[in-house]
Parts: sequence; C-alpha cells; structure tokens
Amino acid sequence: MAETTLQPGCAQANPTIENPALVEAFSTYRTAFAALRAADLNASEAPFYAVMDPADAALRDQPAVTPAGVAMKLKRVFVSFVGESWSDDALLDQRPANFDAKVRASDLYQEMLWRAIEDLERMSPPPLFAAGVPANREG
Repeated sequence: MAETTLQPGCAQANPTIENPALVEAFSTYRTAFAALRAADLNASEAPFYAVMDPADAALRDQPAVTPAGVAMKLKRVFVSFVGESWSDDALLDQRPANFDAKVRASDLYQEMLWRAIEDLERMSPPPLFAAGVPANREG
C-alpha cells in the first residue's frame, strides 16, 4: 500500500475526500476478510492473512481525514475488540435482524464503541458513501 502524505487541514478544506490509501486499505481488508469468512473451514488462513496483515498496517498508519475514515478504522477495531461472529457483520456492513440486539447485549464499552461509529457515519456527507466507502447509513 502506498503511503499518502496529507496537507494539514485538508479535511476542513474538503470534508468529502478521504485519504485514498486508507480507503484502499479498508477495502482490501474487507475483501480478504469476507473471503476468509466464506472459505472452507479446512482451508489455510495464511493466504488471507498475507493480504489482511498489510492492510491492517496501512489502516493503522494512514491518517483518516473525515469522520467516515475514522469510522472505517474503528469498525476494524470493533471486530477484534468484540471477537464474536455477529461483530464480523459490522465490518462487512451486514446488519442481520438481531444485530442491534447483540450490540445492546454486549458490554458497555463495546456498545459505546459501536454507537460512536454510527455517530461518525451520520456526520459523513452522503457523497463519500456513494463513492464506495462502506457504511451503515441508518441512524
């Protein structure tokens, strides 16, 4: 993943443009994660992690410049922090009927993290999401 240097204040100048390297890292991670989730249980996980680990490093290292970018990073954290199969749905923007009930039944910090992600997504202008940045746009 290419490293991107952003000018200070660029988020304020144009709040609809996220760091392209961050968007690419998030998309790459999600694609590999979805493939791993769908893979045969006996399949080796190594090829998936060969893609996901560098994407994780880029997610860690690339600065977010919009609320949506912060939400992308936090969704990735949420999956590992919660560590349940239902929390994987958050990263893939899949919301089964019981998703909100699972969030409410999780511990206080897990729920607060998820609600902060939702807040960040609500703050993000729709054109950012229309451009392919995945998000749950329901409030």
